[in-house]
Amino acid sequence: MIDGALPRLNRHQQVHLHLSKSRLLKNNLNITAFLRNFFGLLP
Repeated sequence: MIDGALPRLNRHQQVHLHLSKSRLLKNNLNITAFLRNFFGLLP
């Protein structure tokens, strides 16, 4: 992870960064599922 390369971040900032990345990843998965349902069953 890039967190190790950013030692200046304190713990709260690291947790916030991790939550932001997790939320973004989940949003990407939701968009992918939506598009798959919208366009029909894609491979």
